[in-house]
Amino acid sequence: MMMATARSAFSEAVIEKVKERIEEQPCVSVLADKVTVARRTVDITAVLMLMPNAEPDEIFQSFVVGAPIVKQHDGDGLAADIRDTLKRVGVVASEQVSAVAADGQYHHNDVPAKLARMLDGHSVFPAVWDHSHLMNLAESDVRKAAEMAWVQDVVDLMTAVSKRFSIGKGWEDLVACGEKRGQRPLRPKLWSETRFAAHAAQVITVFRRNLPLLCAALEERLDAEEAPRAAQLNEMKKELAQLKDATFEIRLRALEDIYSVLATHSKGVQSTRALPWERQASQTKLVDLLERMRVALVAQFKKTPAVSELLDVSEKEELWPSLLQNRATPPATEVAKVARYCSKLTERLQFRGRGQDKGGSQKGTSNGAIADSMDDIRCVADIQQVAVSNTPPQILARQVHEASMRLAGRKLVPLSSVPTARQIEAGIVLLRGHKARTSPELWKALVDQRGGDPEARNYGNLGMLHWKSDKWFGIQRLQGVNPVLIKLCTKIPDNLNVDDTMLRPFLETLTIEEAIQSQKLFLVDLGIVEGVPPAPGTQLCAPMGLFYLNKNSELLPVAIQLFQHKGGDNLVRPPVRSPHLTTPIWHASKHHQRISRMCQGLRHAYATKL
Repeated sequence: MMMATARSAFSEAVIEKVKERIEEQPCVSVLADKVTVARRTVDITAVLMLMPNAEPDEIFQSFVVGAPIVKQHDGDGLAADIRDTLKRVGVVASEQVSAVAADGQYHHNDVPAKLARMLDGHSVFPAVWDHSHLMNLAESDVRKAAEMAWVQDVVDLMTAVSKRFSIGKGWEDLVACGEKRGQRPLRPKLWSETRFAAHAAQVITVFRRNLPLLCAALEERLDAEEAPRAAQLNEMKKELAQLKDATFEIRLRALEDIYSVLATHSKGVQSTRALPWERQASQTKLVDLLERMRVALVAQFKKTPAVSELLDVSEKEELWPSLLQNRATPPATEVAKVARYCSKLTERLQFRGRGQDKGGSQKGTSNGAIADSMDDIRCVADIQQVAVSNTPPQILARQVHEASMRLAGRKLVPLSSVPTARQIEAGIVLLRGHKARTSPELWKALVDQRGGDPEARNYGNLGMLHWKSDKWFGIQRLQGVNPVLIKLCTKIPDNLNVDDTMLRPFLETLTIEEAIQSQKLFLVDLGIVEGVPPAPGTQLCAPMGLFYLNKNSELLPVAIQLFQHKGGDNLVRPPVRSPHLTTPIWHASKHHQRISRMCQGLRHAYATKL
């Protein structure tokens, strides 16, 4: 009981820390997947975010933020689970989400679009069918094709034999058999349709290394005094004959080489630190490697191979390390089968890589659009390339801005997140002046709040501009810790020092009285915090904030006064809404208002709930 309580407390503490970090950045990526544990299915949701204070190689990190039990397995239910989980860490609007990555079931049920509508419906974010699942589906498509029945036959035979010796008496028999021959068996692994290529490669390798012992263990069972039932006897005889067939080991070793390649690349695309163009290059490399393996295998049986084929043949030991260790030379019929499997894998990997289901539908995914836009994505986000480019900053900034606008036109980034050419140029100047040249170090420099041109950070975030905007500050009044603090303003408080001259520029030409009569003016008064003793060396404000509901239904702050008394040093801060100006005083005023609201919310929770 104590351990469960401690785990829960630790989890809540981590979630609060994650929430704090999310509030400091423009957006996060969301990853979702379903997992069945102890016969109950949970909807695991993780966020991928930037950690500015981490070491450069750790700057992009992912955190699991929830795993609710799935009670409604349709699209609406899954989207609602993700929405509720994201709200725990402060993600309450679609513009806070840069993309959602998930497997096919989520896309078939239109979960990303439903999630966007459930958050606020203001924007639709890219929906990515994750590459690991797509690789798994491509492999499954090919393996289950009628012409590739031999591959499934190998899998079925491995499964049947491994089940006999993986647990209990079967495992003990295999261990005893190994002790007699001075060999130590590896624990047999079972094939899984839901696990990725890395697991499949382990299954094949373990089975190939255990093959002599498995044959010996089957022979001992057949020779045992207590003979099994006739049906089981016939099954074991058939399995033993198949294992001893020379073509079986050839096929097993060929598949070991192929799945080892698939495993390496599957692990690579699962890295949350791989940049988009690196991941796409990895996919291209995988396809090229499988094609080279096919060419090298086939060319060695040709009488007059082409020069390009001879290059691949010269690397056949590297391309086919397990197959070439086989005692017998593969016959041409088996070579043709393996080569055909490689060819079909390359075709299907390319097909599935664009986020398509078996029939060719993209199901609303953005994989194809992202692949087609990779040049623009790299132009915007490959800051290492930007840092070493010889193109003048002003020209390069214009190129990056144009690429950003094209991405916004394809709905891969929100239009509001595109920085100005001036901000991009500032970022380029900062990068080129930095001594580091690795991509993680440059990212850290770009988001570092302590130095450089403040406008440069907008280029790095492609979103920081609107995240710190007044629009988001207004949204937080309605979706934050205590949304009931804001109320309709029917009269300007006597101690709030505002007038028409100050506010008219922000009230769409209305006077204060006209705005009040139109029910467009709202007030947040945190006078209740006044008199609360702050920590030594700190100051706690008791601010008042005036908000205006504009024609676009956006709630925007128009004045913040930090203390309750009127006049003196207690100036009213009006907004500065120019994208070309830094406004530290205005941002600081909003920050004080936010802290005071948090203090009031915590006090309310302590006094009435705890």
